[in-house]
Amino acid sequence: MYLEEKETQRILPFNPFPYQRKMLRWMMEGRNVLALKSRRVGCSWITAAYAAWLLNFREGINVLFLSKKEDDAKKLLRKVKFILKNLALHDNEDHRLATRCSWLCGEIGTDNQQLFTIIYRDDHGRATAESEAASLSTTSESGRSEGASLIFLDEFGFVKPDDEKTWTAIKPTVARGGQWITVSTPNGVGGVHHRLCMEAQRHENKSYEYIEVHWSEAGITQAQYEAAIEGMDAASIAQEWEMEFIQSGNPVFNATDLAACYKPPEEYPEVAKMLKDYRERERFYYSGADTSEGKAHRKSTQRDYHSWCSLTRSGIQAFGKNTKEPLSKWAGHTVTTTTGKQLNVPGTTTNLHVEYPGLLRVEDNGAGATVVNRHVAPLDGQSELIPSHTDKLSKSRYIRNLMLSVEAHDIIITDLFTYQCMLVYQLGSLPGTYEAPLGYYDDPVMSLAMANDLRYEYGGMEFTWADGVAPLRRSVSPEEAEALDLTSLPAAPEVMTMDNLRTSEFMPGPGRLPSPATEHMLLPDLSLILPLGAPEESHNHKRREHDKNMRP
Repeated sequence: MYLEEKETQRILPFNPFPYQRKMLRWMMEGRNVLALKSRRVGCSWITAAYAAWLLNFREGINVLFLSKKEDDAKKLLRKVKFILKNLALHDNEDHRLATRCSWLCGEIGTDNQQLFTIIYRDDHGRATAESEAASLSTTSESGRSEGASLIFLDEFGFVKPDDEKTWTAIKPTVARGGQWITVSTPNGVGGVHHRLCMEAQRHENKSYEYIEVHWSEAGITQAQYEAAIEGMDAASIAQEWEMEFIQSGNPVFNATDLAACYKPPEEYPEVAKMLKDYRERERFYYSGADTSEGKAHRKSTQRDYHSWCSLTRSGIQAFGKNTKEPLSKWAGHTVTTTTGKQLNVPGTTTNLHVEYPGLLRVEDNGAGATVVNRHVAPLDGQSELIPSHTDKLSKSRYIRNLMLSVEAHDIIITDLFTYQCMLVYQLGSLPGTYEAPLGYYDDPVMSLAMANDLRYEYGGMEFTWADGVAPLRRSVSPEEAEALDLTSLPAAPEVMTMDNLRTSEFMPGPGRLPSPATEHMLLPDLSLILPLGAPEESHNHKRREHDKNMRP
């Protein structure tokens, strides 16, 4: 098999890289494949080779190449045709002198820019079947084909905002035994491709194989890389070559600060040691529990999560749990024994509170009321359930406090799902509102925010702009709190705009609140105050006398 090098137009023998062999093995096994890649690594060629093999050796195959632009889809189809029309042995470096193997290619039927078919005949020469490959642009109807055997989504991250509709359209095809392959460079957070990559990194979705292909794995030299990125900005390099998802939309949390706060114990031994020492030294945590309300998003059909988060006194996420278990299991329920006796079965929240004792905040509205009513706090003298009514104002307070903690790097996030949800968490369409994008979840964010708010309220925490640049946390003892000079607090800004700036960028530095000038202030004449029951005329006479004496 041969391929055409795009930059030089040379025809080269196809010697697959290790990652291409891995992808091909998954494809031959009928697995769905998701690839997050750098630019120019050759993912489309290995997919075209697999499609050419299917067309040539499997009757009744229907391959769909989908791309944002129709011209890009046609290019994918051209690769399939190029492979089948240039079959030759690798017995010469020059393709023109290599031994041709045209006999390997089946009978070509339709051959145009949008459709390519291979005809199958019986022993009598009658056409009995055909396999076809078609190129289409991505629309809400793309993939709605009864006989689609393989759907290839090229640069699926760039299909937004039609990616949700396209993904919904191809699901029935996959359910009927079809296969999908999608490859893309990152294109901001949010969208189906980003969501699938995040699920794969959490090892949650077993319906597809996931692979990350860096440019260094595809034979691209350092010199070629440097030439390719010349003139590109840092964000484009990070996204197109280093496979980093750049925040998009109106994110609540700064990506740089989040990355500094995310420290999984398996990658940071010092964090693992701190948590181990904390468990051995004391058992007190600030915990938050967010109870599922049903749907993950008002436009979604997916269920959201019950979420639990526990923080140490110093702000390390000691534990995070996210589950879609029934409310009865999360909150607890009552069962009747064979003898007619009723037994209360403790829920997940009660069991977790025993494992992570301390203060627990649970919302008491909606389904959370069931958790509050059935919860049993540990009888250890320090654990307590603190119900909280979650509304717009309280939710805004939780998120603002969490923003401050992230900006000050005063919190350590150890759970991958929590970190991913915070990365895509968005400002709402109305002031003071926050929400997860369609297909994502805010439950881990809210449980973390509620636990962190307990640190503010009961942990003696406050933030100071001591360096005048970024907020720093300091613990305040009761004695210090009494002696705290309120006039030394930073003045509030007149106007606060939320356009993905760090709060510390638009908050003023330390300064004193202005004190009113009192040197020339006249003291009030208390005799002018009208006593209860005094006649109005008497009061007016006193006022006239007072005004006469005040004249120069």
